[in-house]
Amino acid sequence: MASRAAGLLLLALALALPPRGAGAHAQYKPFSLNRFALLTFEAPGLHVRYDVTAGDVPAQRLRARLDADGDGVVSEPERLALLAQLRARVEQGLHLRLDERTATPEVVGAELELVSDQVELLAPLRLRLHLVLACGPGRHTLVYQDGAVFEELEQTELLVQAGPEVRLTRASRPPRERGVVPHMFWEQGEAPGAVWIQFERLGPGQAPAPGAPLADESNPLKRALADPALGLLGLLAALGLAFALGALHALSPGHGKTLVAAYLVGARGRVRHALLLGLVVSATHVAAVFALGLAALVASERALPERALPWIEVGAALLVAALGALMLLRRLRAALLHRLAHAQGAGHEHDHGHGHDHAHAHEHEHGHDQAPPAGVRTGELVWLGVTGGLVPCPSATVVLLMALYLGRVGLGLALLAAFSLGLAATLVTLGILVVKAQGLAARLAGPRFQAWSRWAPALSAGLILIIGAAMTVFALLRV
Repeated sequence: MASRAAGLLLLALALALPPRGAGAHAQYKPFSLNRFALLTFEAPGLHVRYDVTAGDVPAQRLRARLDADGDGVVSEPERLALLAQLRARVEQGLHLRLDERTATPEVVGAELELVSDQVELLAPLRLRLHLVLACGPGRHTLVYQDGAVFEELEQTELLVQAGPEVRLTRASRPPRERGVVPHMFWEQGEAPGAVWIQFERLGPGQAPAPGAPLADESNPLKRALADPALGLLGLLAALGLAFALGALHALSPGHGKTLVAAYLVGARGRVRHALLLGLVVSATHVAAVFALGLAALVASERALPERALPWIEVGAALLVAALGALMLLRRLRAALLHRLAHAQGAGHEHDHGHGHDHAHAHEHEHGHDQAPPAGVRTGELVWLGVTGGLVPCPSATVVLLMALYLGRVGLGLALLAAFSLGLAATLVTLGILVVKAQGLAARLAGPRFQAWSRWAPALSAGLILIIGAAMTVFALLRV
């Protein structure tokens, strides 16, 4: 029984906590620019796969700056000009020293990946460079330093990998440190310092495979916004697509599915409570996205909206932990008062002797053994709904931001509302399934379910508290 409970707790935490991306390419973030460098040591020596991913907003500014003829489309000469500018910025800022000598790697591949060539359509872009620095077999020391400057830079990620015939003996930042730290991060635009790498090449190998393609899940909605002849059928299709994307988005980790289930089980919620929870989540999500969109309009390059998202996650996690603590205190207090009342009632019955018949005694025994019923509190339900919708979706925010740029605010708000309703629909469906499952379990298990449900209010409150505390720790680590 204990192992089963531990398994359920681990599953709940896995559903509640969002994963940290590890990376085969620069992370896509709509409001900022991120870079990723993969260093591998194989034949003919050192391979550097260097990716720079510009999110929707900085990419739109880059495309607008390069639209020399003002036709609203990035032509092939303009794309090549932008590629040359970004490539030159990387080559000028990237400094390598191999075995105490300055080394210049050869650029064997350069690509600019555009999700869209339309200047007015917010869409990300990615620069990809493949550089090679030849070195023969033997022991080598490499000093890698990336001084390339990019506006709106949010994160730099460096991954060092040894090939099958290479032994990596050191990868560290400060010169006095030793050991191998293969995965390094520099946050909030921090310039990477020098990285010392020592390796021994034993023989030939193969070059690394390219990274994953650039994806943008909000691109269909942005294309609907940019279409001047959308029409009624097109509008309905766009709203349906927004709803579906919101419902799918809610299936990803970190959207409160475990919290909804835990609360409705512990509070013995009903279908109407699940519906109310969905409405609160939807309204809160629309407000959060709108607030982040307004912040994005006035944010400077030193105050990127995405830097506020981890702090919003911390606030939401603290709210979850506080809700769990409050619920646990309330339910433990109610259980204590119930036991005191039970003890007083038992003493009162003993004073009266054995005058009561067996039926009354049997009823008394079972009635006082049960814990006091836990009910849904509207305040707790609203609290839980706010935490579920408080963290805005960056993709939905970009859709709203593009609507403001294009002057189609009404359509943008409609798409945002449909997206938020889709997100809430997933949580409502989960809540209804949980409510129905409770009734089915009660009918199938009978008295055993009643015995278990005695502890459900306190257990669900404790689970919410544990999840909130874990969410807080992970959110603070991301900050």
